[in-house]
Order: sequence, then C-alpha cells, then structure tokens
Amino acid sequence: MKNVQALSATANLRLHKVVSNSVEVREASSTEDQAKDMHDLDLCHNDLPAHRSLGVFWNLEMDTFKVTLPEKPFTRGGVLSIVNSVYDPLGFTVLVMLDGREILQRLVAMGHQTSRNNTPLGWDDPLPAAMMNRWMHWRDSLMELQHLFILCCYHPKDFGTVAKAELHIFSDASQDAIGAAVYLRQFNKANEESTSLVYGQARVAPAYPTSIPRLELCAAVLALQAAQKVLKEIDMEIADVAYYTNSKVVLGYITNESRHFYVCIANQVQMLEVYLPLNSGDM
Repeated sequence: MKNVQALSATANLRLHKVVSNSVEVREASSTEDQAKDMHDLDLCHNDLPAHRSLGVFWNLEMDTFKVTLPEKPFTRGGVLSIVNSVYDPLGFTVLVMLDGREILQRLVAMGHQTSRNNTPLGWDDPLPAAMMNRWMHWRDSLMELQHLFILCCYHPKDFGTVAKAELHIFSDASQDAIGAAVYLRQFNKANEESTSLVYGQARVAPAYPTSIPRLELCAAVLALQAAQKVLKEIDMEIADVAYYTNSKVVLGYITNESRHFYVCIANQVQMLEVYLPLNSGDM
C-alpha cells in the first residue's frame, strides 16, 4: 500500500479512502487516508461495514463480494446502465449477465432498423412489449445475486502448505454465446485437493449467423486467452495446465495438416497450436 501511494504521488495523485479488514494495513495508513466510516472502528472488536465500489459490495467481515443493482428507467439507455453496473472482473456472474447482454444486443439492432415497418428504437424510447417482458424477468432474477457470496481466498482454512497447483480450463459454445471457465486445483502435502473457480469469461455470439463449429473454435481461443491472463497474474507456480472442450471439430482444426482455412480460422488455429501441444491430458 505504501509503495502504491508513493508511486501515485509521483504523478500528483493521492491514493486515499483506504479500506481493509487487516489491522496491520489500517495501522500503516494515516487517518486522513482511510475511508470515513473506518476512522472510529476497532477492528478487533467492532463489526466491519460493507463497502460499495463499482457496483459490487465487499463484506469486510466475511471477506466476500456481493452484487447490487441501481434503479434505472426501462429504456435502451437504462438497460445499458444496468448491464454495465455490475463490476465483475473475475467473471463470477457471467452466466447471469449474459442474458442481459443478449437483450442489449437485440436492442442495439432494433436501434438500427430502418425498414418501412420498423421505426428505429431511440436511446430513451420505452422498450417494446416483448422486450419489456424479457427484460423485467431477467432484471427480477438479478435480485438473487444478492444472496451470492464469493470467497476472496482460494486457500481453504487448515489446508496447509500447497504442494502442487494446476489450472483446468473449460470452453463451450452455443448459438447464443461462447464461454470459458478457469479452475485452480491445489494439492497439499497429504494429497488432499481443493478446487476454486478463479476466472470466468463469456461473450455474446455475433448477431449474424455463425456455425456452431466456428463458435466452438472461438470458445477454445477464449479459453486460451483466459488461461494466459491467469498465468500472467497468479503469484504461484502452476505445475500443469489442462484444456477441455466437448467439440471434436476443434480438435480436428488443430490437428489438420492438409486443408487450408480462411485467414480468420487459420489465425485462430495457429494460436491454439502454439500453446496447446495435444496429448491425452489436454483439450
């Protein structure tokens, strides 16, 4: 924290409003640098408050994250605001948010309709009845996220020293979306294991028709990119990385040595070939 504050100061930026459930961190920061509701707290005895940042509540007491939602009008702009209000860089809620992104994709398409029978949907126009029902159903379902708590620590209590760590990455696709999930699998000295979801990522499928094999290939590339992000940032030695897909077409793309592909597919296949030496334990 001190190093980051010093680095920010070189650019005349003051890093303050510090919040932490660590007594050591609090004692290392001055009172004026702490968040207002942390000034008079005794971290050893008082209950710690929840803090909101970028659409997510952090429960200091439980060390968990919780999603909340703002109130917005039922318009195209309101939909965009709700969908973007959930700050989820680790992708724990991508399965839930994906439907909202699909609705937004459809509304954007409706905003560009120029045929005689369809008037383009304006930014502040009320949603059409069909889209309104779908939007209301999805937005109401988001309330369930308030009961979702994500543990920040991947190391279970009393798990002991980690003897080996692995990454397992799964990819899949449908006509609506592609997605990837990265799991951290740890073994302790007693060969007991613990598995945690560390990163998830999903994208809405293109609005124009795309074949499932093409989308499965895109999902495999997404899984590779997700794994590279985790490997770059994780501060522990990873002994093994395994990729999984239920598409034999993807394996056929990678192992193909005779057929020439379009440039886009060829670039994706080349990326997979570089990072994925195939064997029985891989994709």
